[in-house]
Order: sequence, then structure tokens, then C-alpha cells
Amino acid sequence: MSLLNKRAKTGGGGKGGSAGGSKTGGSAGKGYVKVGTYTGSRSASVYGQGGGSPVTIPPGAAFAGRFAGGATRPQIWGSSRYGSGYPYGLAGAYVAYRPFPFGFWPIVYTPYPYYGNDEYGPHHNETRPGGKMHQAQITSNAWGGNSKRHLQGRQANPNATAPYTILADYESVQAVLDAVAQNCSASVTSPTPLNFDDPNSIQPQQMLQFYRASSFGLALNSYNNSANLVSNQPASNDSQVTDVQDTPLPVGTDLNFLACINATIGESVPIMDAVDSGAMVAASFHAQASFLPLALLWFVIFCFKSM
Repeated sequence: MSLLNKRAKTGGGGKGGSAGGSKTGGSAGKGYVKVGTYTGSRSASVYGQGGGSPVTIPPGAAFAGRFAGGATRPQIWGSSRYGSGYPYGLAGAYVAYRPFPFGFWPIVYTPYPYYGNDEYGPHHNETRPGGKMHQAQITSNAWGGNSKRHLQGRQANPNATAPYTILADYESVQAVLDAVAQNCSASVTSPTPLNFDDPNSIQPQQMLQFYRASSFGLALNSYNNSANLVSNQPASNDSQVTDVQDTPLPVGTDLNFLACINATIGESVPIMDAVDSGAMVAASFHAQASFLPLALLWFVIFCFKSM
């Protein structure tokens, strides 16, 4: 059920350019960028490595009592099937009642329930870690109007120029857009709120890959994978996952560009940090406070000897 080589990053490199109403990234670097907090303390970081011990979501918060965090960057990849990519938690096909190993809720598709995801809706719920769900498109610059190949009179296969769409919480979509535009010679659109009333909205059968315990997804707009149809989802959490085989990628898909997007998402998508940022600040303050009396004592002794 895996359509993509998880860590391959071939071709498609170089800094991003833009065309029309799209934009390029510039803020994504290899540093750690705080993108919000979870349960009021521990944060998620772009390019962060995660890990540490899971925390228990406190009483009064959404999904109180469940675990959050503890997963690491190498565990980021799921598969082409929704509900994949959980490094720990309950067994079964559905995402309902499960923990949040990377600190984020699974994406949702409405108006229908899909693999038990209705408990994480609606998609415009602003209490969702990272903000309500958004989407954005990514296209390759390889076939732009000034492309050498275009000038030579060659035509691109429609599937080579078809846009990709990423969907997740707002902060995650924005962070990945910046990274992809910077790394993959891509043009990207600004994030827009998901609108499942729009007949052109991304559907489950267009999804190529799920990441971060199915809380981040990559779709190819020209793809139609019958294995991911709503009608092929398991009847219950205990039911066997569909044995319908994934539809092959469309002929002409630019695999180098796709590999770059896939690898960049895996490297950059925000995940929950291993250490409580508030605890780090408190520890630093405590260390400084403990040092002050000792420093003051040495200062008094120095002044006394100088008299």
C-alpha cells in the first residue's frame, strides 16, 4: 500500500521560483521554528526530531486522557491508506480513539465518516492543533512558459503538469509549503480553508501518501485510487483493511518532482518536540537563580579582601 519511496529525494531540487498568483518559500530552513503549542506547553517544530515520552492530555482539554507526542522523525511516513502511520496506539483500521503520536489530529473528510474520523471534525474546528484544516497546491516549474523544454516545442504530459495538493492544519501546510518551494523548484499557492461543499475539493481517492499518523496528506489532483474510495473503507475498526490494490500512478507523472515533495514533507512537517519548552525555560531560570547567591557570596568575599 505504499506508492512512494519514503526517503528518496531525486531531482526536482534547487530553489523555488513562482508564477502567476503563486509564491515561493524563503523562511524554511534547517532550524527549529516554533509553530504553536499542544496541551498548553510542549511545542511542535519544523524539522524537529520529536521523541521523548508521550504526555497525557489533561482534563478539560479535547481528548483528555489520551497520549500525545513521543514519535520521532523517521516514523513520519504512513502509506497510501488513511489510518496508517501510527507508531503506537490501538490496533485496527480506524483512527477513532487513538493517541496523537506526533501531537496532531488526523485530517478529516466531510460530510461522510471515513475510517472513524468524524470525532476529529469538523474540518473548520479552530481548536485543532495548528489551526483549522487548510489546503494548498504545488506545481512544478519544469514546464513553465520560459522552460527550455517548452521552447524546444516539446509538450508535457498532462499528468506531469497536474498540481499536487497538501492538506492538514494551517500551520503545518504553511511550513511545508515554504520548504517545498525552497527545495523542489516548485510554485505553491497560499493556504486556503478546506471547503468540502466545493465539488472540486480533494477526495480520499486522490490521496497519494499520508504522514504523521494520518494528520498530513499529499494528493495528486489527476489521480483516482479506487482502493481509497469511501465505499471501500472497512466496515468497522475490527474489519480487515480493503484488499483492493492501489491504482498505479498516472502515466507521465514526474517521479523526480514527486520524490522531492515526498522527501521534503517527511523532513520538514512539524512534529511535537521531545521536551516541554516551558520546562526548558523554567530549568534555565532555576539554574540562573541558583547561581545568584553563590555569585553574590564570592563578590562579598572579594570586596572584603580588597579592604
